[in-house]
Amino acid sequence: MLPGQDRAYRQFLVHEQIVPMWLANITSSRIADPTARQNIELAQVEFSDALYEYVSKRSIIRREPSKLELARDLVAALEAKEALQATNMILAPKAGKWDRFMNADGLIGMTAIADMLDVPVKDLTKWLVEVGVFHKQRSKFGSNQNMPRRMYQSSGFFTVKVETNGKVAYARLDGGEFIIDEWDKRAAA
Repeated sequence: MLPGQDRAYRQFLVHEQIVPMWLANITSSRIADPTARQNIELAQVEFSDALYEYVSKRSIIRREPSKLELARDLVAALEAKEALQATNMILAPKAGKWDRFMNADGLIGMTAIADMLDVPVKDLTKWLVEVGVFHKQRSKFGSNQNMPRRMYQSSGFFTVKVETNGKVAYARLDGGEFIIDEWDKRAAA
């Protein structure tokens, strides 16, 4: 009961830390008294400005990492560097073997692979048709145009590009390795 009252009433108390958010959530259009509404809206704008100032201008205090944390980060970076160097040692010979034959898209033409095998390109593509890697297809000019089967394209071994002279088959790095390996097995048999 408050002083001067004859009975007890329920009281509502808002902690001072909650007042700004409570104030922000008041729907001012529901306040009938224009003076009270104006005062609430002014307080909401001031609160909004103060909150923006606090969030946008405050400097973020970062804790200095401990020597142990720095050492762990250094070890992790060195391990990652060693892993990359080991991977590069494995990939460098493969990549170097194909670098001079690849075009700007990283693709290898059938003529380049035929040259590596020291065989005419027609014989190479004829053999690829015989073993089922390529299939015969007529070009728009009426000649045979041997193209890789879809399963070999889907597996990432080959790609077909449309160029001015029609469709052209290219091997990707794995496709070039595949052809060389299969050709070597054929020669060994």
